[in-house]
Amino acid sequence: RDIGSTTSSLLFDMCDEATSSTLESEIRRTILFNEPRVEIEKIVVEPYPEQNEFRVTVKYKIVGTLEVITFEHILYPTR
Repeated sequence: RDIGSTTSSLLFDMCDEATSSTLESEIRRTILFNEPRVEIEKIVVEPYPEQNEFRVTVKYKIVGTLEVITFEHILYPTR
């Protein structure tokens, strides 16, 4: 129960910049708390209110490597 985040509940909030900022902070906190082998380069959360979704981009490096990995995902409420 110590692993996880509140991102799923945030998806039912308004699809705006304020929620984007909160999602970004929650994603950052979750990664830092649960994955010490990762160095976060950048996290971007963009709201798309017309589609009721957030597009998330996370750029990170594995500790001890130079390669920057980019992960992109779309978050949307499922109910």
